[in-house]
Amino acid sequence: MAGIPLGSEPPQQVEVAEEAEAAMAAAESGRQGNGVMPDAAVPQDLVFDLQLVLDGFSQCRGEDGQLYLDAYLRAYSELNKFLQLLGTVFNFVSHDIQKKVRL
Repeated sequence: MAGIPLGSEPPQQVEVAEEAEAAMAAAESGRQGNGVMPDAAVPQDLVFDLQLVLDGFSQCRGEDGQLYLDAYLRAYSELNKFLQLLGTVFNFVSHDIQKKVRL
């Protein structure tokens, strides 16, 4: 049975170790693996607040069963921020919500 000589590691383990070291160095320098600062400023119009969504959907239906559109639209507008943050895959959904909220 051929074994790996002591003191040498299989190539896969070396690659994984090198990637881990690179990630550690990037974290220590304050950058993520993609070169973006983790606390990079997000545009204020894309800051998502889940509490606004929950409050809006909770408050949109009155005790009398009536639907209050101002709270409903506010919740959907906030939810749209989240969809925009998810990227281009959800652009069609985001644009659809924007059109419907403006009506």
